Amino acid sequence: MTTQVKQTNPFLKKLSDFAQAAASQRYFRAMRDGFVSSVPFLVLAGLMILINNVIISPDGGWIAGFVNHGTLATWQELGNKIINGSLNCYSLLIAIMIAYSLGTSRKAESPIFCSAVAVGTIFTLMPLVNAVVPNGAEKAVEVGGILPFSLLGTSGIFVAIFASMLSTELFVWLSKNDKLKIKLTGTVPPAVAQSFNALTAIIITLVAAGFVSFGIHQLTNLEVHALINKVIQAPMVGLTTSLPGFIILCFFTNLLFALGIH
Repeated sequence: MTTQVKQTNPFLKKLSDFAQAAASQRYFRAMRDGFVSSVPFLVLAGLMILINNVIISPDGGWIAGFVNHGTLATWQELGNKIINGSLNCYSLLIAIMIAYSLGTSRKAESPIFCSAVAVGTIFTLMPLVNAVVPNGAEKAVEVGGILPFSLLGTSGIFVAIFASMLSTELFVWLSKNDKLKIKLTGTVPPAVAQSFNALTAIIITLVAAGFVSFGIHQLTNLEVHALINKVIQAPMVGLTTSLPGFIILCFFTNLLFALGIH
């Protein structure tokens, strides 16, 4: 009776080891958990987009011939509001989930503070003045005191990822320093004690984010979102608009998926 010994290809073994190491890396895991947790919001947004643009659209919708166009336009308002609460604030949702997952893996005392700090960091990085096109107008005007959905939605995902990870790392590192904790004496509710313990760490983290945003704007004359879009997002969009780039993107997407990194 002969025994056949299967020898593993050295290249495949190294590739498998790399895949396992990458999949277990805390930042990849935090992003994976964040995006997976956001699936319900994407499903809801997809359903609303389908209903608004295929079923009840006044211009060629399935029921456009049976219902008054004005009524259909009114119904679309409901779908648009739900889309605003899911897809159009997607980067904010992703930041909350990634920060919570990373804070949990970092053994943060209260991971919910990591999510709150990530949200504060994103708003700190937002431009103070934004260009908007008023209804009925053709040219954009600069308006202060507003946050456009274009920065809170899918266009702001890269900023959300970087902001949530960096702010969480800094906040957790600072919050573990006993010298920075404000300890209250006497009988104090746990929520109040945790709040004061994290007070200094939160202040330092958000002040650091403010300095980063201010410094980038002063040095480059660009806001953080515009800089990220110019350096990272725009080249990646250009990659998908050419045949060789699209083939390369599909190859690495399927390769990583086959290795369990998805």
